[in-house]
Amino acid sequence: MSPHIIEHESREAMAKALAATVARDLNDAIRVAGSALVAVPGGSTPEAFLRALSEEDVRWTEVTVIATDERCVPAEDERSNAGMILRAMGARGFLFPLYRAGQTAEEAAALSDSFVAKRPAIRSAVIGMGTDMHCASLFPGAPELESAMAEEGPLVSAMTPPGGLEPRVTLTARAFAAAGAVRLLIAGEEKRAAIEAALKERDPLKSPVGAVLRASPNPEIHWAP
Repeated sequence: MSPHIIEHESREAMAKALAATVARDLNDAIRVAGSALVAVPGGSTPEAFLRALSEEDVRWTEVTVIATDERCVPAEDERSNAGMILRAMGARGFLFPLYRAGQTAEEAAALSDSFVAKRPAIRSAVIGMGTDMHCASLFPGAPELESAMAEEGPLVSAMTPPGGLEPRVTLTARAFAAAGAVRLLIAGEEKRAAIEAALKERDPLKSPVGAVLRASPNPEIHWAP
């Protein structure tokens, strides 16, 4: 399914609107199943969304939060997605860390894969993207990408980004495909051009974000200037 782009007048309006939508997802899941699993991104653009989400009326004691991906750095490191999520959301929900200090990326991925596999599918996943068409830490050119994009691949994978960046742990295409909804959160003209190009590229190894969105039963793209 190819998503259309939902335009918002400002980044603040986008953050609030997306937070309200995800909160409805979580409340629906809690009413039906008694609990909910939500995946959220790190980074600067999603921070306002996470703060807005934390203010929504949700039974947070029944919600588990995971990052869509994580750098293999301690939680107190400023580059840690888990650390940023905790600062933005406070004690809302139970945050399961994809990475813990002292683990290798492969060890962290194996433990996280087991955790996700034992729980109901992610109810709502919010992802970001880079201009290279990556989402979460599904990087074009990474040696683990083919496995991470496979339909029968793991739910969580270690990932070695090109360019010498620190190893990562990431949700995979299979985890996103099983999610109740996948929503892309982007801002600015450069990202708008990037997602339009990504949706035209049919090779999942060149455009992981395009493949993830097309595989979702309920994909959305939220954009603000």
